[in-house]
Amino acid sequence: MKNLSRFVSLLLIAMLLMGLSVEALADDTTVFLPSRIARLNLPEDVDEYDGDPFQTGYEGAHTVLYRESVKVPVKPRGTTTLEYVSKVVVTYPAGNYIRKVVAEYRNDKKNTLSKYMITYQVSDKEFYTITYAAQTNSVLEFHYDGTFGREIEYEDLPDNTPSQTIFKNKDIYDANTGALLYSNAAMYVHHYTQDQILEGVYKNGGLTLKNGVGKYFGSATWFNWDAATGKVVKSKMKGLKKLSSFVSPRVE
Repeated sequence: MKNLSRFVSLLLIAMLLMGLSVEALADDTTVFLPSRIARLNLPEDVDEYDGDPFQTGYEGAHTVLYRESVKVPVKPRGTTTLEYVSKVVVTYPAGNYIRKVVAEYRNDKKNTLSKYMITYQVSDKEFYTITYAAQTNSVLEFHYDGTFGREIEYEDLPDNTPSQTIFKNKDIYDANTGALLYSNAAMYVHHYTQDQILEGVYKNGGLTLKNGVGKYFGSATWFNWDAATGKVVKSKMKGLKKLSSFVSPRVE
C-alpha cells in the first residue's frame, strides 16, 4: 500500500509538470528579430534548411525563406531586377512554448522588418498566434469580411498620421459592375508603438477565435467570426488568455 501511494504521488507530480512544461518556457525564451534582415544569419543559396536564425535556443528548428523579385530604377535610364527575402518562417517542435515565428520584411533599401507573428502553444490543443507591430508607426487598417471571417490588411503611413476612423460598417461595390467587393468593411488609422500587439488568433481543434486592439484588449474576451454571414459573436468559452498577456519576446 505504501508503494502504491508513493507511485500515485509521483504520477500526479509528473502529470502536473507535463501540464506546466510548455508554460514554464514562456518567461525564458527570447526571439532575435532585428529591424534589418541583414543582421540575420541567412544562407544565400537555399530556401529551406534546418536551423534557427531567430536564436530561440530550441532544438529541431526548421526555416523556410520566401524570396520575391522587384524592379528598381537605375541611372541614367532603365531598370534592374533585384531579389530579396520577403518572409522568414521558423517552426519549432512540439513541447516548446513558441511553435512558430513569421517575420515579414519590406523591399526598401534596408530590408526593414514590417511585422511579425508568433504562435504560442499553451496546452496540448490550444494555440495563440499574435501579430506585433515591428516599429513605432502609423498604420492604415482595412477591415472586411472575407474567406476566413473578419480579415485585416495593413499599410504603413507617415509616423505622424493621427489615429482616426475613416469609415465603418460599410459595404463596398465595384464602380463598373456593381458587384459587392467587401461587406461590413471599415477603415481606420492607428498609431502603434514598437512590439505592440495588433491582433490575435486562438485555435483549438476546429475552433478559431479572434481578438484585436480595442475595448476588449485587456480582457480575456474573444470573438467568433462567421465567414458565411459575417456575424461576429462573443465567445462564451472559459479559460481563455488575455490578448495583452502575450508580451513580445523580441530582442535586437
